Parts: sequence; structure tokens; C-alpha cells
Amino acid sequence: AISTGKAVKTTAGRLPYKSVIHAIGPQYFGGNQQERPLLFFSVLSSLRIAEQEGYNSIALPAISASTYGFPLQDCTNIVIRAVKQFFADFPKSHLRKVILLDNDDAACNSF
Repeated sequence: AISTGKAVKTTAGRLPYKSVIHAIGPQYFGGNQQERPLLFFSVLSSLRIAEQEGYNSIALPAISASTYGFPLQDCTNIVIRAVKQFFADFPKSHLRKVILLDNDDAACNSF
């Protein structure tokens, strides 16, 4: 099992991508269970895997927002903050495109 705040790469199966990076975001229990840093690190972990693999793009949803009850605005702000931190840490990253998306219109608008 993969612990919360981490990510793992798997094959993409029949999807038309190189791989799928699964980020394990936290369930939201009112914000007092380290949910924010765990979400931040799950996004960073995903970005680091993409960097290690030499990918030039990655798509990130609003991890934990709908499935685990994370407040949407907090979630999308943390995702954006983690992306900014990643590029501050890796200014010469292979990643050139980070796509922020979701199957929920409210989440897309929140980005």
C-alpha cells in the first residue's frame, strides 16, 4: 500500500499516455489531521516522479476534493502552491506543461 502524501507510477494500460501517476491524497477531517501538508506532498511527489521520468507534461486534478471531502478552494490553492514550489526547487525541470484539470466544472474554475 502507498501511504497518504505519496505518489506512484503505473502503466497507462490502454490510455494513450506514457504512464499514470497515482497521487494518494488525504481524507479531510476538518483540517486538523495534517491534511494540507499531506495534499501538498502528494502533488510534489507526482511532479517529482514526472521529472525523474523525463516527462515534459503532467495533468493534475483537484486531488482529494470531491472523493475525500477536501474543501475545493483549499485544495486547488494547495495544488497551485505545490506546482510553484516544484518549479522553485527544480528551475531546470524537464516539465514544460502542467495541466490543471478535473471532471468537475467547479474545480476547473477554482484553478
